[in-house]
Amino acid sequence: YVMYSWHSVPGYSKTGSYKGNGNASGPYVHCGFKPALVIIKRVDTSGSWCVLSNINDGFNGNNDQLFLHSTNTEDEGSSGQFIDFYSNGFKLKNTATDKNASAGTYAYIAWAESPFKYATAR
Repeated sequence: YVMYSWHSVPGYSKTGSYKGNGNASGPYVHCGFKPALVIIKRVDTSGSWCVLSNINDGFNGNNDQLFLHSTNTEDEGSSGQFIDFYSNGFKLKNTATDKNASAGTYAYIAWAESPFKYATAR
């Protein structure tokens, strides 16, 4: 067995869930910070562990996904666009069932690009 246990830290990480809409202009998820890394897992049925990053291979409109569960190392998708990163959250941009199926339930964790709230100066 493997267990991942996360919790939100204001300004640093955000964990939660969202409902998919099955639309190429998917749901927006508010984090309260600009995410650098997002992991998404469908929880109402089987689904992939999708890792999306704002530094992996491009930025909004051209970003890839990594998989934690398979030998596929990276996927560009048919359009190369899975997610848009915003200054205070992210928006899904694909109808893939492992990220945005209509009425699907997804868990996510996002980490901030610049987590300053609890930074200590030296």
